[in-house]
Amino acid sequence: MLLTQICFAQWYQQNSGTTLRLYGVSFTDANNGTAIGGNLNNYTGEILRTTDGGENWIPQTSSTNCPFLGVSFTDANHGTIVGGAGIILMTTDGGQNWISKFSGTTYWLQGVSFTDANNGTAVGD
Repeated sequence: MLLTQICFAQWYQQNSGTTLRLYGVSFTDANNGTAIGGNLNNYTGEILRTTDGGENWIPQTSSTNCPFLGVSFTDANHGTIVGGAGIILMTTDGGQNWISKFSGTTYWLQGVSFTDANNGTAVGD
């Protein structure tokens, strides 16, 4: 028997509240997500967090002004962002606090992926 299924998805535009470019997003479930970005020319970084599926985005602060290019969360609390000048920031509390980690490079890191809270890979220039 041949089974055919047609799926239609509807996409809705949501306002992030920022004028900066967003380069990455990571959702751990339908409600909890983090979007990152910034301005590559003047080293401005942006971290936005949603807990309601993207209806509202709340800016988060970090200890750096580097633009962010990659983000990976393994659950609602544990996440990593990477970006300009080899920056790596990690959180264990859903982004309320971001801790800078030594990457060993000043090259721009453009992507990151974690399989769990302790094991991940960052890539870049």
